[in-house]
Amino acid sequence: MNEINIKSNDKILIVAPHPDDECIGTGGILCKYHKQCTVIVLTDGALGNNSNCLSECKSVRQQEFENEMRQLEIENFFMLNKNDGMLSRDMHCLDNFNLKDYSKIFVTSLDDNHIDHNAAFVCLINALHFQNIQNVEIYQYEVHSALSCPTHYLDITEAIEKKEELIRCHKSQIKLFPYDDYARATSIYRGLQNRQVNKKLEVYTAVNHNSLVNQYDMTLQSNLQKFKMLYKVIVKWMENYEKDILKNFVEENKIEQCVIYGYADLGRIVRKECVRLGINIEYILDKKIDKDPDGNIKFYKLGEEREKNREVAVIVTAVYEFENIKANLKNNNYINIYSILDIILEA
Repeated sequence: MNEINIKSNDKILIVAPHPDDECIGTGGILCKYHKQCTVIVLTDGALGNNSNCLSECKSVRQQEFENEMRQLEIENFFMLNKNDGMLSRDMHCLDNFNLKDYSKIFVTSLDDNHIDHNAAFVCLINALHFQNIQNVEIYQYEVHSALSCPTHYLDITEAIEKKEELIRCHKSQIKLFPYDDYARATSIYRGLQNRQVNKKLEVYTAVNHNSLVNQYDMTLQSNLQKFKMLYKVIVKWMENYEKDILKNFVEENKIEQCVIYGYADLGRIVRKECVRLGINIEYILDKKIDKDPDGNIKFYKLGEEREKNREVAVIVTAVYEFENIKANLKNNNYINIYSILDIILEA
C-alpha cells in the first residue's frame, strides 16, 4: 500500500449511502482535511433503527449527521434523502450533482455486503460518465466489509480519538453496534497488516473509473433489496399484530372503503385484513391479474377503471416501487395514496 497524497489544493468529496458511513469509512480524512471536504449522504437513513418509526428515525439520523458536520465545521454537506434500503432504484441520483470541481472522491465499495453501499458506488460511476468527468481520483472506502486489495492508506494514529467522537455523534447507531470500537479495531488491524506496528491506518482502494462500464446490472441486487423490504414489512406487522396496526390506521384516517394496488403476497394479506375489519374494497389495481380468483372483486389495470371514484383511499402494497406508483396514481387523479410500508413501519 502507498500513503495517500492529499495536497492542500485538493477538493475532496465523500459520498456516503447513509448518515454515519462517512465517518466510519473516512473519519480520518474528515478529521485531518475537513476544510477541504464536502459530504453528500444519499439516503434518509430511515431504516437505521428498528425501534423507531420511519419518520422518527429519519429525523434523528439527520440531526446526528448535522451535529457531526458542525463538530467538523464543514459547511458543504447535503442529504439527498433517497429511500433507505432502496437506493438501487435511483442509480442516477448523482447525475445532476456537480462533480467537476473535485479532485478526489471517496465512496463505498461495490463489494460491500450492504446493497445500498454497492448502489452508491454505481451512482457515482454513472454520474461521472454522465458529466464526462475523467480527471478525478476515485477511492473506495470500507464500512461493513473489508476491502480485499487496498491500495492506499492514511495514518490516523493522532486522529483516531477524534474519529471515534465523530462516530459517536450517531448515537442511534452506536446503540445497535459499537461502530467506534469497530473503527479503532479496524485501524489497528490495518496498521499491523501494513507492518506499521503501533500505527492506526485508514485504507482505500483506488479505482480507474474510466475503464469501467457506464452501466452496471443491478437487477439481482435490486430484487434482493425488494425481498428484504417485503420481509421487513411482514415481520414488523406480525411482531405487532396484536396492536391491530391496519385497524388503527383506517380509523385514524376515517377510511371506510379503499382500493388495493398490487395483488402479490402483501396485496392478498391486506385484502384479508380489510375483509376482517369490514373495510369495503371497491376494486383492486394490478398490472398482471385481470379477474378475482374468488370472483368477488373487480380487478383493473391502472387507467381501465374510468368512471370509478378517484377520492377513495388507495393502499399500495408494492412497497419497493411506491414512489413511481404514487406518481402514476396522481397522474390518474387519485388523491389519497398510502404505502403499506409506511403504514406498518410508522406504527
